[in-house]
Amino acid sequence: MRKRRLAAAVAALVLAIVLALLVRGKRGLDDGAVQSERDSQRALEKSVFVPSAQTPSAMTGEMDMSSPNAAVWRVFQERFGTQLEPEYAHGLIVSVHSRQGRGSPATDEFDPRDPQLAIARAREIVEALEKELGITSALPLRDPLHQGTPHAAQVHFRQVVDGIPIAPFGGVTVQLGGEGELLRLDSSVLPSLNVANKVSLSAEDARTRAMQAFLSGDAEWRAQPGVEGGNRLIWVSKPFSAVGPTEGRHAYEFTIGGDQIIIDAESGRVLLRKSQRRH
Repeated sequence: MRKRRLAAAVAALVLAIVLALLVRGKRGLDDGAVQSERDSQRALEKSVFVPSAQTPSAMTGEMDMSSPNAAVWRVFQERFGTQLEPEYAHGLIVSVHSRQGRGSPATDEFDPRDPQLAIARAREIVEALEKELGITSALPLRDPLHQGTPHAAQVHFRQVVDGIPIAPFGGVTVQLGGEGELLRLDSSVLPSLNVANKVSLSAEDARTRAMQAFLSGDAEWRAQPGVEGGNRLIWVSKPFSAVGPTEGRHAYEFTIGGDQIIIDAESGRVLLRKSQRRH
């Protein structure tokens, strides 16, 4: 009798131990599954690229619409219009425009036809965003060009290297309304530039190369056309990019028979030929 009771007790104890092990094992499996799910989720989160507020989307190529420096932008809006918003590329402002309505008018009497007033207003706007645009003392904005009507004005600034203008990139265009309010700003400012050549070709030699390039591609000209220009510039064929340095080249610019021709100031190579004729 005692042996049977002892055997039953032992069997019950063994059964309890087995059940406990089974329960613990199930919990371990459940915990492991949960942990595995969490690990998978973390791995997924790491594999998905989420653009930061300062970086344009590498997946879509779209410009980021948020300001890297919110404080600077708030001050700018207070001065020039709360409806204005920026577009960023590579951490720099490339455009400012109004969502609706218009920007704040100039505090002083403004006439868009007056070059002095329009340039001063445009300069005030650009200087308020100097850092956000990427403007540096090494590549300053110079040579403002003004166009005005009774209702609007446009002012274009060009960056220069040692006084030599950069083209076609490296500039800021400001559109102003009739009261000096900012309508739009567009920028192709270069925060840095590597000039990759030197000047070894004279302006006269460059003129000859430009004429040869023109005649070789335009057999219809019976008489030799006139040549305009010959000014020096730094030719930049691509806009600023966060990947690799921006390269510029010393060059000469000519207009022949309605064509714009850019000649490399070192090699004499044609960097650009573009028709400006209206058909």
